[in-house]
Amino acid sequence: METPWDFSDLKQPFKPNALALESGTGTSSLFYGLEQSLKLLNETGLGRIRTYLDELTDYLCELLAGKDYNLVSSRAPEERSAIVCVRHRGGISPNEIFESLEGEKIIVSARGDRVRIAPHFYNIREDVEHLVDALP
Repeated sequence: METPWDFSDLKQPFKPNALALESGTGTSSLFYGLEQSLKLLNETGLGRIRTYLDELTDYLCELLAGKDYNLVSSRAPEERSAIVCVRHRGGISPNEIFESLEGEKIIVSARGDRVRIAPHFYNIREDVEHLVDALP
């Protein structure tokens, strides 16, 4: 694709040259890292990770209730995920929020009209508190 990181352009064209056909070759040394990553996930337990992320994102949503943000993500039990998307009520753009948080070394993603927050099992409650405190 011409702009693979432009998630809002669902109909973007392929690159106009031979790069459109290049699938790339993985670096075999990365497989060792992948192996260890999968081992860590399996040893920790996917169920434990899911439960922890449910609790962590519930905590994030509780903290966001006191801020000027609308929760976009569903928190219904059958629809929830570890991804929380928010939209600023006062019109601060997702890109402005992204840049502000990036300056605090907090990584989120601007996606369309919302900010995507995706904590993982290595994040702790203090990380979530820092994020919420740093929101513009």
